[in-house]
Amino acid sequence: MAPGLRAAAMSAVAAALAFVAGVCIAAPPIVLLNGNVYTNDAAAPRAQAIIAVDGRVAFVGRDAEARAQAPGGARIIDLAGATVFPGLAD
Repeated sequence: MAPGLRAAAMSAVAAALAFVAGVCIAAPPIVLLNGNVYTNDAAAPRAQAIIAVDGRVAFVGRDAEARAQAPGGARIIDLAGATVFPGLAD
């Protein structure tokens, strides 16, 4: 992966994690696409997309479904294949 693209993908992941952690609750919804999302769910261990609304994960699944369910005004971020792991925020 090109250095600029990698940096952009990492920035997108960091921004998404901050949003999901509730740091930017006033921010618009965020849609992460084209990722390698580890779900920690044995029935569906991997996904491509995440939608976060009001600081909470609202959807995890395939890119096409995320595009169809994306809220109006959502910020769309292409993860360019970057891996996303779940995290906890106390």
